[in-house]
Amino acid sequence: MKINKKKLLAALRIASRVVEKKSHMPILGTVLIANGIMKATNLDIGVNIALDAEMDKDEKFCIHCHRLTDIVKSLDAETVEIMAKENQAVKINGYFEVYNMKADEFPDFNMAEAEIDEKNHVTISKGALQRVASSATNEECGFNLAGVYFDGENSVAVASDGHRLHMENVEMSGPAWFLPLTAIRVIMPACKDEVTFKVFKAQQVVVRPESEKPEADMLDGLDKSQLMALNDDYFGLEVSAKGTIKQIAKTMMDVMKEKAKPEYKDVIKNVLTTINGITFVVRTPETRFPDYKAIFPNIVYTVNVKRDDMLPPLEQALSLSSERYKAVKMMFNGHIEMECVNPDIGTYQRHTIPMKGNIEPEVRGGFNPVYLRDIVAMATDDVEIGVPESHVLTKEDGTIEDIGLCKPLVFKHGTFTGLVMPMRV
Repeated sequence: MKINKKKLLAALRIASRVVEKKSHMPILGTVLIANGIMKATNLDIGVNIALDAEMDKDEKFCIHCHRLTDIVKSLDAETVEIMAKENQAVKINGYFEVYNMKADEFPDFNMAEAEIDEKNHVTISKGALQRVASSATNEECGFNLAGVYFDGENSVAVASDGHRLHMENVEMSGPAWFLPLTAIRVIMPACKDEVTFKVFKAQQVVVRPESEKPEADMLDGLDKSQLMALNDDYFGLEVSAKGTIKQIAKTMMDVMKEKAKPEYKDVIKNVLTTINGITFVVRTPETRFPDYKAIFPNIVYTVNVKRDDMLPPLEQALSLSSERYKAVKMMFNGHIEMECVNPDIGTYQRHTIPMKGNIEPEVRGGFNPVYLRDIVAMATDDVEIGVPESHVLTKEDGTIEDIGLCKPLVFKHGTFTGLVMPMRV
């Protein structure tokens, strides 16, 4: 194989974002070069990169990605020549002889078992995807929040870290699916303006027996590689091969010797996007995303603020923030008042941020200024702020205390919606 050094390094840079530096499977640290295409995968994300190279059809190389990158960088020549040897090695420009792995052992996503859903695809701008993904989290919790949730029923892309929520309107339909943050970080550098995700769907069948869960020996007639125990009450079988789902469901019922009704549903197995000759395939995890609609408050007041009026005070308030203390108090009346009191550093007060709209009586609440700044900075002009009703607490002696906002502020500009949860200050 002969290829330009700069073009090979560009392909290796993309592949290096996918391959694992440390893995119990050494093959996952390699790239497969065959038929003019470089492939890399970590079993959750796969990438195919078209190479502008002179290459024999029968040639295949499976080389350690980062080692190959270091070798190519060290070469003086503008052209890189890789030649296969008989002893499971490759010779690079006559200087290096590097042992590689068997190309047949390289894992690959099998798209032949899945059916592409032509009706269910999503096109989202790079900016919109970045705006949504910026509120995702890497922290582990009961729900998987480390990514963007595409909700086909409501045609939105949503992400949240539990303290804030970012949402963009998108054109899509069909089942919901989840794009991990790790995949977004791999794809975004290759994206210029927008990205289109095509969806590969499979069909899932669940057979619920009328009696108790069947014994293990009752399932000997089934392919165990396809069997999954969904919970203690029933067995499910997941298949992708088109035209076999009903036969498998019938087999399950015959083996269980039970009267049961099979339930079918479409599930999203993989999403694919191609950008400038680079194809990314992402395995969509089976994850629980929280009911984000439940946290939207009942909006009582709506005001409008200019981006350039609100952004500087937020950035000024941030100058008093620290790792231990990040909070700003906001008061809504005829205008917006902002106050930041950091017991370790000092205070900041801004009394006149103009707004359009009226709020009576005054509504106040504490918020993280980083989250407010991020949302306002995304806007280009006016920002609409939805303000819920202030929470009133009745004490034991009958007196009433206004404790401020207990529900999130709702920010809107363009196709973007952002929520910021209040905090005690």
